[in-house]
Amino acid sequence: MKDSECGGLSIVLPIFNETGVIEKTILDIYACASRLAEDLEIIAVNDGSTDETQAILGRIRLSLPNLRVIAHKKTPDMERRLSPV
Repeated sequence: MKDSECGGLSIVLPIFNETGVIEKTILDIYACASRLAEDLEIIAVNDGSTDETQAILGRIRLSLPNLRVIAHKKTPDMERRLSPV
């Protein structure tokens, strides 16, 4: 067991066009959360990014087996779904 009594931990990150920050964000989250839980997964949900976010996630995934990537394709109603109500 890690420093706490936490068993498994899943962290879900909604992502859209985060090329400039996604790698550092995921690595920082992993560094902190891995101290809390033995069984850790980070789920990155790419909501149709049009920049290099998906490629970066793929590269990170090669070295971080606890990262799960879900990629949504951009659809015509994507902008409406991502807009605040």
